[in-house]
Formats: sequence, C-alpha cells, structure tokens
Amino acid sequence: MQSLLANVCGSPHAFLPAAGFLRCGLRAERQLRHFSFLSLAAFMASNMGRAQTVFADWTSISAVATGNIGSVTVQFSGGTVTEGVTDGSSTKFDHTYYSPALSLSDIVWFNGSEAGLSYTITFSSQVRNPTLHFASLASALAFGQTPTWENDDGRLHVAGNMVTGELNNDDWPSYTDANGTVIFFGDFASLSFTATVVSGVTGPDGIGLQIGATAIPEPATVWFASIGPLAAFLVSWKKWRRVWRQRVALLSLR
Repeated sequence: MQSLLANVCGSPHAFLPAAGFLRCGLRAERQLRHFSFLSLAAFMASNMGRAQTVFADWTSISAVATGNIGSVTVQFSGGTVTEGVTDGSSTKFDHTYYSPALSLSDIVWFNGSEAGLSYTITFSSQVRNPTLHFASLASALAFGQTPTWENDDGRLHVAGNMVTGELNNDDWPSYTDANGTVIFFGDFASLSFTATVVSGVTGPDGIGLQIGATAIPEPATVWFASIGPLAAFLVSWKKWRRVWRQRVALLSLR
C-alpha cells in the first residue's frame, strides 16, 4: 500500500503533510476502485462467454431426423434424409478440418440432387451460432441465411449464402468429397437450404451432417450467474475501503 501511495502521489508519502497525504490516499483509493470495477466487469464478461458448442444427439433418423442439443430439440427435414448413426460411434468428424473435431459423434446422411432438394433445420427454441459439419459434400448448398467459413480440407468453399463442395474422384478407395465446417453467427430458430449437385456428379450426392449450437441463457440465468460474484465483490470492497481509510488516517498522523 505504501508503494502504491508513493506511485500515485509522485513523491514519498512520508514527507507529505497530513492533509496532503490524506488527499493522496483518497486519490489512490479512487484509482483502485476504478481498476477493481473494470476487473469485475472483465471477470463477469469472461464467465458469460464460456458457453460451449454442443452437438446434436440424434435419437431417430427416418424421413425426418430428430435429436437434442442440450435441452433444445432439433429436427432436420425435407428432401431425402437417408440414414445415419444415433449411438455416438461415428468417427467421420474426427479430423483437423472440422472445428471443433469430434472424436465420436452421431451423423445424419442426406442427398443433393440435380434438380435440387430443399431442407430445413428447426430448433424448438432459438440457439446461438449454429455450427454445421459437412462430410463428403459435392453439392452447392444455397442457404436462406449467411454462413461463415470456419474450417475445411481445401475443397469446401463459402461465398455469400452458398456453401459448395468439390467433387473428388482421386482418393479411391477412401473416396470422399469436400469436408468442413461453417457457422451462422447470431440467434436462430431455423436454417434452410437447397442442395444441388455440382458438375460431374452422377446420381444423388450423399452428404454427411452434424449440427451444433450454443443455448441462449434465460435472462434470469444470466442474472443469478452474475449476482454471486457481484455481491462478493461489494462486500469485499466495503471491508477493504474501511480498512484502507483507517490505515490512511493512521499513516497521516505519523
């Protein structure tokens, strides 16, 4: 504390008169208070931003795929939803070109076609920043919303509302087309797109999909998550201020 006073006052406090020393101490108190409130605000903002992307636990896949992202129900419908994995055993997204990579996951397979097939992703309540992993994409996906490129294997391209995967015939027998991740920044209750195969694809294009998102906390949840640190800070601040002023008063009498 004494070194703080000297730094704030610009001179050794031992040589200040009592009134000057008290003013110096109060100035130091104001600076510490300002710093403390900034630190608390940064702490609370950091805690509120820690929500992680949760990927869908698909429970049924037939003409419609249904699953859960935390407490939110997600459905994928339209076009041709063909098959998938619902027991969390797929390693399809365990690669560095997905963000984040998923060591084990569910997966839904759907088709792109020459005429174009329309699909809708529906959430039972709004989610934040929905994230889509695509596997073996050789179609152009025209979204009703604007995606942002996140990661890929060098063959998935994002431009405007379009996500396009390149056809690949060179990797047989490990044949796979474009793979990667796109994200939709913001809060959404649904996403929609049309899947049209790219040139060179004969027949339907089988595409793998996994969907992730962050739940939007209820206002009450945000409040209760913040009130604890705030109350603790105020109690500590009042106690610290009382002790500080007592020490300043004692030091000023020396």
